[in-house]
Order: sequence, then C-alpha cells, then structure tokens
Amino acid sequence: MRKWYSSIFLVNATLVFVIVVSSSLLAQSQGSQHAAVLVPDSTVERPQDKGIRAHTNHLIRLQANPTPNALSPSGETPQTIRPVYKLPSTGGSQKIAIVDAFDYPTAENDLKVFSARFGLPLCTTANGCFKKVYANGTKPRADCGWAQEAALDIEWAHAMAPNAKIILVEAANNSFANLFRAVDVATSQVTTGGGKGEVSMSWGGAEFSTESSYDGHFQNNNVVYFAASGDLGG
Repeated sequence: MRKWYSSIFLVNATLVFVIVVSSSLLAQSQGSQHAAVLVPDSTVERPQDKGIRAHTNHLIRLQANPTPNALSPSGETPQTIRPVYKLPSTGGSQKIAIVDAFDYPTAENDLKVFSARFGLPLCTTANGCFKKVYANGTKPRADCGWAQEAALDIEWAHAMAPNAKIILVEAANNSFANLFRAVDVATSQVTTGGGKGEVSMSWGGAEFSTESSYDGHFQNNNVVYFAASGDLGG
C-alpha cells in the first residue's frame, strides 16, 4: 500500500456542504486573500487506524468571496484538463470500477448533473453506463466525507473517459478488510465476460508491517489497478 493518498481539492463556489462540528476548519493563505479549508472527518487518519482502516485525503477549499449562482464553476473543468493529457473527448471503451467505502446515495443523480453541466454524455443505469454494486451484498450506511471522495472519483473518471462504463463498488465500511473485499468484487465486475479495464482506489493509510499480505488482491492481468499517489495536496 505504501501510503496511498488522494490529493484532489473540491473547488466549486456553487457547492454548499454541511460542515459538521467534528471536522477541522483551517485558514490557508491565497495570495492577498485567505480561504478556509475544510478537512472532512474521512480524511483524518488517527493512530488507532494504522493497518486497520483507510481514509480519504481530499480537502474542501471554501472561496473567500463566492459568487452566488455563478454562471461558471471556479476551478478546472473537463474541457481544460483533457488537453493537458491529450485525451480525446470520446475516450474510453472498457469498464472503470471505483472502490470507495460506505454508501453514496445520490451518486447517479449527481453524475447526471455533472455530465449535463459540462456537456458530457449522460451516464445512467438506464443507458447501461453507470452501475452501483454493494460489495457485501447489502447497502452500507451513508457517509458524507466518503461520498465526496466517490463523487470526485466517478465524475472525473467519466470526464476523462466519457465512453467507459462506470461501476461504483461500495465497501461496507472503511476497514482494509472490507475495502479489499470490494477490490475483489470490482475485479470481478470488470472482467466478467472476458472484459478488461481499470480498478481505482482513491484512499490510503500509513504503512504497516503486514501490508504485503494484501498483494494477492492485485493479480489479475486483465485489470490495471490505480491507487492514490502518496502526497498530501496543497
């Protein structure tokens, strides 16, 4: 695992998030202005989590002077990011399985809104593009921080590969045992019928002595496994 982390910021003046009391709110210099940075509970790694539970690592930057009902969201868009990697607007032909913990109740509708806002093809259950799978067979409880991470994952996977099928695989919770079980389910979803594709894991944790025991979850030659990069963002 070697410190898997995600370093993506949620930067959108038009989004409003409920800030729970236990979350951390930091001040971060932004040139001549200061912006508040929200650290979701799901991003906080506690000492007792080491080797047992994973965490997200996204931060939420709250603009100092947001413009209500702005015509255009602030930050990068699919249209500005895609040329950086020289990706076509019609990329993707296989399956991308996104593994996250807990339930993201509004995943499909949020993806629909994101797609419409940025001129992407609709990705829904009805047209066969989107699928949600409960790794343990039953719907997990919802979690706001992990839902934010899942939103980043599925929406930007669709933005970069609009023609790929998106599968959100939800682990029962953020324990490594359940997350890696979800990785196995994701692998099965991608390779069903002789298919090939990617499995994305945008979460992580500190190194621990028995981490190599999980290596067997990443042995399928028809799947490319993506883990978070290892930095803290900023």
